[in-house]
Amino acid sequence: SDWEAFIRLFSTQFPQLRVALATLSSEGRKRIVSPGDPDLSLDAEWWDGYSRITFDNASEIGERSATDRLIAASLEQEVASLRAISEDAPMLIWKEDATGQIVWANNAYLNLADRLVVAPSEIGPTWPPRNIFSRFDLPVDDEGYVVKRIRLGSVEAETEAWFEISSVRRGHEIVRFAVDVSAVVRAEATQRAFVDTLSKTFAQLSIGLAIFGRDRRLLSFNPALLDLTGLPVEFLSARPQIRSVLDRMREARVLPEPKNYLSWREELAALESAAESGSYCDVWNLPNGSTYRVTGRPHPNGAIALLFEDVSADVSLTRRFGAEIELAHAALDGMRDAAVVISSTGSVIISNSAYHDLWGISKDRGMTEVDLKDEAAEWQQASVPTPVWAMIRDFIRGHGGRDPWEEPLSLLDGRQLICRAAPLPNGYSLISFLKAPEITQPLALFMHSRNHPVAAQ
Repeated sequence: SDWEAFIRLFSTQFPQLRVALATLSSEGRKRIVSPGDPDLSLDAEWWDGYSRITFDNASEIGERSATDRLIAASLEQEVASLRAISEDAPMLIWKEDATGQIVWANNAYLNLADRLVVAPSEIGPTWPPRNIFSRFDLPVDDEGYVVKRIRLGSVEAETEAWFEISSVRRGHEIVRFAVDVSAVVRAEATQRAFVDTLSKTFAQLSIGLAIFGRDRRLLSFNPALLDLTGLPVEFLSARPQIRSVLDRMREARVLPEPKNYLSWREELAALESAAESGSYCDVWNLPNGSTYRVTGRPHPNGAIALLFEDVSADVSLTRRFGAEIELAHAALDGMRDAAVVISSTGSVIISNSAYHDLWGISKDRGMTEVDLKDEAAEWQQASVPTPVWAMIRDFIRGHGGRDPWEEPLSLLDGRQLICRAAPLPNGYSLISFLKAPEITQPLALFMHSRNHPVAAQ
């Protein structure tokens, strides 16, 4: 505006002009004297919403000469400011003529050129300075900047220096700007090495990995994803949306079959939102009999990662183990003898129905491990004092050997039992209780009891 142009022109001689005129409306009138030249002053007057400013030159120089004087001072100040900026700039700045000869350079360029010159120490800086980048092809466009990154080699240290040079044509001269980007180049090299390491690591994983960006387009995937989903690499390389990927997986029958398409879309939206919060983890039972564990995790900048793991073998092993446990339960329940399996640490692992009926212990505990001390307390409360319980404890701990044995014991209600102890693999022990009338080899029992004087008494 005209006001800003006036302020900028006269501020060279009146630095506080804007501040001084800000209170003119309240003060009404003021005189502003130039701190650098007492002969120059401004008379400012506020009148009915207008500012009237009169420039007074006490040295009786003509109005035109005074204005030219202000303009010249303003230009000199601008030139000095631009010269200081260019000299203090940390980047390298220089000008070349049409022949490539340097006609001007700032301090940063001259200092670097002096460090690269191999000359006797008594020789000072010379002009024109050495053209540091003369051996490189630095193209120039007639319109706009041309940017090129080059490696200069060793400067002072043993590490190489990289510069990004911008060139622009100004008339018959070329102005160039060079920025040291060595740290950026090293960071990029480190990043590439890191990404390469991650890519090789992900390539060796058996877990399928798919990373989707903020816009939910596929950013990255590993070979395991191809094997698990059967999707073509051309389709995944085209960076499809997450919904397109899951739709193709549904067509390839590597997704759980939904009841209807509407519910499928709702499950899809739930998967995406749960993955964003890092709470998605589900097991997919596929139509082909395979089982996948799918996990969703948030990534920086709004991205999400889906991990697909084939857990068919684990699920099959778990199911087979569960079936074996059920079979073991059924086998024990089919025995008329009361039986219980105890670990080497003294924990009750499994017992049958006859055992629970004999000792009046609840069956609701299922496969929960119970300490032998608690179990032995139930036995002792229902039986006549006997050393059998101590023998069981020693047998489980392995004290005195692990040979099988059997001993009689009596319950408080008068029933007679035979306690048998037999070793099982991995330090487990089978303790069973038989009703005395069902013993078919009393002589063998008697002979065995003779080897245990305490029990015989």
